[in-house]
Amino acid sequence: MRLWITAVTLFFALATAAQVGKKQTITLNDGSRVTGTIVSDSSGLLKVKVIQPQIVILNKLEIQQVEGHRNPNQIYSRDKGYYIHFTTNVLAGRNDWGNVYSISFQLSNGYQFKNGVSLGLGLGIENFIVPIIPLNFDIKFYPMSRRVAPFLYARSGYGFALRKNEEELYNNGYAKNPKGSPMFNCGVGISMFVWDRAAISVGLGYRYQKVTEYFQYYWWESHVREVITEFNRIEFQVGFIFR
Repeated sequence: MRLWITAVTLFFALATAAQVGKKQTITLNDGSRVTGTIVSDSSGLLKVKVIQPQIVILNKLEIQQVEGHRNPNQIYSRDKGYYIHFTTNVLAGRNDWGNVYSISFQLSNGYQFKNGVSLGLGLGIENFIVPIIPLNFDIKFYPMSRRVAPFLYARSGYGFALRKNEEELYNNGYAKNPKGSPMFNCGVGISMFVWDRAAISVGLGYRYQKVTEYFQYYWWESHVREVITEFNRIEFQVGFIFR
């Protein structure tokens, strides 16, 4: 008799073990059926990865939170963490001779907070008559957490003029010691997180910079002419964000 009991127990144990990992249909006491893969079978509990039914009725009192399904490796706009943002920008404007365009590059490194605000520091290279190195404080705001999300941005800092102290001119003189000025940049854009931890960004904004140049002429050594030029440019930017 004991041999029969042992054999029956072993049979059911092997049958249950064979079911683990395979798709099964389970009939409940109320007659409803659940189709899925048995993940584990322990004393009193059966853990099932549900495949069917596609509609499940749940008691609201037992629900803690409802949120959209997302890939756990997918980064959204408001997910917190460090970021690197590299952009290539086209600066468009006008001067006395017509439309002018120039290319600039910007690299920002900072931290994204869950409230949508990110803070960082930026460094770039631009050309406004003389090469300019902007060193700036960067702030960005995402009003919503999505894979494709709009944002507002602003940058403020100082643009340092980058040129030799003296440069020969064609009209018997030379330019010396150009200076930059405080800079300002703001605009709107869209980030598209098309990869798990990276995004493409596009933006449209406004850029302000002032450059001061000093000209001294051989025929009038005591005279130095100061020329201040203010630049107001429309900025088109395309970049990449890495988290």
